[in-house]
Amino acid sequence: MRSPNAEQVKAIKHNGGVLLNAGAGSGKTFVLIEHIHYLIEEFIQSRENTPVEIFKKDLKNYLNKIVLMTFTNDAAAEIRERLFKRFEDLDGEKWAVVPDCLMAMNVSTIHGFCLKMIKQGLIEGAPGQIEITDEFQIAKKIEILVEQWFERRNDSEINDSFIKNYTSIVKAMQFIFSSPELRSEWAAGVRYSVSNFDENKFWNELFVLLEISEFWNKQSNLAEAEEFRGKPWFNLLEGLNSLKTKEEISFSDLLEVEHLFKTVGRLVVSKKVSLSLKEDVNTAKKIKEFMKSYGEDLKFFFDFKETFKTWEDSFKDLFNFIDSRYYDLAGIGFADLEYLVVRALKESEATREQVQKNFSYLIVDEFQDTSWVQYEIIKQTIGENFSNLFCVGDRKQAIYGFRGGELGVFNETCEKIPQNLIMRNNYRSEEKVVTFNNNFFEYIFGLGREFKGSDNFSVEVDAQEFPKDVKEQAKGHASEFTISIEDEDIKRPSPIDMNKWESLGIFQRITDTQKSAPEEEICILYKNLGPSKMLIEKLIEAEIPFQAQVKVPFVEDPFMAIFSAFVDFLLEVDRAPSEQLHWDKCVKYLDFYLMGISEHYYDKSQKLSAECLRELYYKYKQSGIEVSFWSLVFELGYANSSYENNAKKISEIIKSSSGKISEIWKALSAISGKSYSTKFNFMKSPKVYIMTTHASKGLQYDNVIIGGVHTNGRRVANTETMGMLPGSFRWSSDLLKKKLHRSPMYIYENVVKSHKEYSESKRLFYVACTRAVKSIEWINLQLNGKEISSSKESWINALRIFVDDTYEKKILELKDVNSLPPSKAPMYFMDALGVSGRSEKMKIGLVSELSVTKLSLLALCPKKFYLSQILKLDDQWKEFSEENDIELPARIGVSDAQRGTRLHYQIENTIKGEPVENGEEDILNWVKTELKKVSDKELVSEREMKFSFFGQMITGIPDLVVEENGQVEEIWDFKSGLCDDEDKRSYRFQLLTYALGLDQVSDNLKDKISLKILLLDKKEIVTYEINKSHIREELYRTWSKLSSIQVEKIPHCASCMYGNLCHQ
Repeated sequence: MRSPNAEQVKAIKHNGGVLLNAGAGSGKTFVLIEHIHYLIEEFIQSRENTPVEIFKKDLKNYLNKIVLMTFTNDAAAEIRERLFKRFEDLDGEKWAVVPDCLMAMNVSTIHGFCLKMIKQGLIEGAPGQIEITDEFQIAKKIEILVEQWFERRNDSEINDSFIKNYTSIVKAMQFIFSSPELRSEWAAGVRYSVSNFDENKFWNELFVLLEISEFWNKQSNLAEAEEFRGKPWFNLLEGLNSLKTKEEISFSDLLEVEHLFKTVGRLVVSKKVSLSLKEDVNTAKKIKEFMKSYGEDLKFFFDFKETFKTWEDSFKDLFNFIDSRYYDLAGIGFADLEYLVVRALKESEATREQVQKNFSYLIVDEFQDTSWVQYEIIKQTIGENFSNLFCVGDRKQAIYGFRGGELGVFNETCEKIPQNLIMRNNYRSEEKVVTFNNNFFEYIFGLGREFKGSDNFSVEVDAQEFPKDVKEQAKGHASEFTISIEDEDIKRPSPIDMNKWESLGIFQRITDTQKSAPEEEICILYKNLGPSKMLIEKLIEAEIPFQAQVKVPFVEDPFMAIFSAFVDFLLEVDRAPSEQLHWDKCVKYLDFYLMGISEHYYDKSQKLSAECLRELYYKYKQSGIEVSFWSLVFELGYANSSYENNAKKISEIIKSSSGKISEIWKALSAISGKSYSTKFNFMKSPKVYIMTTHASKGLQYDNVIIGGVHTNGRRVANTETMGMLPGSFRWSSDLLKKKLHRSPMYIYENVVKSHKEYSESKRLFYVACTRAVKSIEWINLQLNGKEISSSKESWINALRIFVDDTYEKKILELKDVNSLPPSKAPMYFMDALGVSGRSEKMKIGLVSELSVTKLSLLALCPKKFYLSQILKLDDQWKEFSEENDIELPARIGVSDAQRGTRLHYQIENTIKGEPVENGEEDILNWVKTELKKVSDKELVSEREMKFSFFGQMITGIPDLVVEENGQVEEIWDFKSGLCDDEDKRSYRFQLLTYALGLDQVSDNLKDKISLKILLLDKKEIVTYEINKSHIREELYRTWSKLSSIQVEKIPHCASCMYGNLCHQ
């Protein structure tokens, strides 16, 4: 293990009260792990004479009060893994028990921490039963509540305007309730309400944001420019000087400024005029531009305050209505966890005392992305004693403002915490990369909008240092490659043109780099993924292996497309199910979709017969849409390894819509503009990676190319009816007019948002550049001798104004400027997105969906399966037996179900590296020993799948799937309690069924796999080896037993509840 340097030692050896500003590549994760080691080492020393068993208990209690919070689940998993590796094979009997005790430590995201507190009963007012649901179901709940609010307001005079903007209002409320910060703001009330509108404060805050505050608070020095008296610009500044003498700012002052500009004439400032006066004129123009954008909106606000108040009260009433009934409907989202916890911590002293008693020390990673609500939770947990806090972050990498992350939290903590430390050494990047990043971001971070003036949201740049003592100097490079396009027919290039030319340049740099350094990784980073599509097409054409992060619209996902077409088909058939002509048209419509997808994947036409579709329609009527849809999928023979992205979403939509086809259609319409992120793998062993800068956080690559730099500065104007902050909305002073005016808070929010997004964009640029180890490159486009970009705030313009010798300027000659025509093909035309075809077709029956566990009864006894799962006699037979005093047989000594469930939960957490409750240590330690044997493989725990079992729809959740290189090689099942030969037969059947399901869903089984039953109480493993080709054959032999349920008496009959019934 490497030794820490001097600045790392300071960050490791302390007991809290530290804010560590850790730059890129400085080793912050190493510091976090070593800090835990230091704390445990100190604890061991303090218990030097304590017996080992007592020490172990004390250490668990100590670690259980420590919380290490990370920003993502992936980061938490990485820290857990590194934490356990750090404490492997240490000498000393007390060090030897540390790995077992580490499970007691809380390593999770803020959401995981909140959920733990709720489940432990520490949070007053939280619902007793917490079921985390997906964002779609939460959105559906909000829409239902908005509808209920509308229903009770049908007499409102502004109701028509609200109804016209219904979709926008629902969308805004969904966003507000998905953010604990916004929900808290709305619960607190409107900041600039019409009833208490502080106009002077409003203008002072806006002037700071608009960077005109300093100008407004001082007089322009016109004495030095008396010779220019009478010039329009002189008259303007003189008129402004008289306005500035007022103590308070009002809207009438801005109207006078607007009038001044109209009366003074054209502003031409002589070169002889001082720089300070020129800057004053330019600053005054900002007021003119502001009034041009928002003057009319503000005039209506001041002229029609009473009408405005009606709108404001209505929006407040809508929020209060939803808020008061929110928990009456099922479903809790991750944002609710934070909201429930922060509300209880702020309002309940008992909650604060309980939480502070249970958790004594907080370690927070990626602290720069902490939101105000999360910060409040942290403060309340430590009782505002900052000595009990250790936080690590880099303010230059604060890039999650869209998730609520706030730099203000970082800055406030700097003031309150006892000690601020910094780590400057960058062990990741070569020296020339470090030097470029230092100089470039020192220059641009302080620049205001359009890379001019100053930025009020800027952060201080802590220059990084290159560790010359451990790394070779003067290596690496930063390079600009200029491409000159000559085409007189193009006067104003479109963003598509620029992205096309840039993609061709990036493609050329990829091929050149792979020729000179074939083993090095190349990562192309984008602010957003739009421009990457052209590069992806070019890489596919050239058959260059790569992995790309792609955003796939739900409407372009093949599985979702099939489902949407099937829903349309069912809706249409329902209109006239008995009319043959109508039926024929519906069949033709569905066949059109199915043939299109099948031709793409199989290179052959595939459609279903009219008889088959009629059967599917009847199945929909009898058993519902879900059974019918999966019947369609299995009939077509589709396998789908992208279950998490599409099939799971389909099940959630059906569930939240209660299976109602009309509601499902609405839900599909609601997500039509949404997308999911997935990885697109083209060929094997890629060295090229494409992703957003957000996704690259925490990663590093040999060579980084910054993409999309010419088109990533455009900002989409906000046209929604509602903003996010209380009082932020569009309204009308005249219900007969269609135009809606922006409220003062709507204007304020827009101005704040534009500035913060710009500042965050620069920090995102910093993150992109600091992923590089050896090189940073970008393309600079020129058209007909002029540099081009789609926006003044695109990243390329920052690079152009930075004149420095820390990067190289080179010319890149495109080999074929027209080799990449723009394409609008859906993503699934380039990648199947997990959907694949199978040679066999499958059907599912009308028996209700079964779990693998219930299905396994078939292997034990076909007659019991028939009675229990087909005739559903369990409850009736128990009731009949009780009424007639019939004693049912029972098995003796079986592990109780609650214990089995608890053990499974503990093992699942062990696999995922999450905290585990005390108890069953011997079993868990044995499981951990077995898991270490496959620690180099990919472990997939408790992942649900749906598949066809010889016509029966089955749901299965394997305990553990072991994969290597994307192929399944082992399936594990954990069993507690007694296990005889009959049990083993049933458990083997379960494992074989899981194997069949995995083969259908992902088609990635190895030719030979291992099926393992882990008998927890015996600490034994029963292993079965089976060839992939024999799985269906063996399962079918068991399934075929249903054809005859006349069975002989077996040992199980003595303990079977139907034993007395079968053999009478």
